Parts: sequence; C-alpha cells; structure tokens
Amino acid sequence: MTTDGVAGAVRSRGRVAGGALARVRNATARQHEELDGGLDVLNRPWGADVHRRWLELTLGLLEPLERGLARWAVADPGVLDVAERARAGMVRDDLRVLGALPGEIAAVPSCPGVPVVASRAQALGVCYVLDGSTLGAS
Repeated sequence: MTTDGVAGAVRSRGRVAGGALARVRNATARQHEELDGGLDVLNRPWGADVHRRWLELTLGLLEPLERGLARWAVADPGVLDVAERARAGMVRDDLRVLGALPGEIAAVPSCPGVPVVASRAQALGVCYVLDGSTLGAS
C-alpha cells in the first residue's frame, strides 16, 4: 500500500488524513506541469554548461528564501533549524567545482518576487516546498 493509501485510510473527525496534501497537489498540478515542461530536462543534452545554469537559477531562488527563513527563525526560535536545511552553500560549492569564480557566484541575481516570510505558517510552507524539492517529492 502506498503512503497515500495509508493516509487515505486514516480518518480524523470525518476528514481524510492527508487531504490537505491532496488539495495542495491538485491546486498546483498545472504549475508543476508547466515548470517541468519548460525545463525539458529529458529531451536535451545536460552537460556542465546546462548544469551550471541550473545551479545559478537554483542559487538565485534559494538564497533569498533561506535569508527569509533565517530572519523568521530569529523571531520564532525553536521552530526551524535553518542551518540544517540550508542548501545555498552547497550550490555555491558546486558552482566553484564547475569553474565559477567568486565574483560570478556573487553576481548571480536573486529571483524576483520571492515571498517574504511573515508568519510561522509561511515559514513552514516555504520549508515544505524546499524540503519537497530536496527529496524529489511529487
């Protein structure tokens, strides 16, 4: 039985456990399909140059998100272990291995429109998305 099957079998107060996850997946399915289609990972050669560009885009998203989480963690201690989750440093290390110079890494632009973490719920939501991307969640 899959995890979804187990979650679907457990009921609480008349609601199916895991129902929120199913609603989130359904609500974001179109966006995930568009993103996956735009990457075209399987239909093109994935060499060092493509990987470096992917890492730059990843860094541009991770850095502002992780800064926001770190600010929130100071305001709400004990909820998030930001250092345990942080991946931007690993991405910078990978870029260095691929030959990026420190100035090039520092010049990677931040993703515009990154949400500002203003509540515990938002911080946990950002962690949910980042952790899911780390684990390859679908």
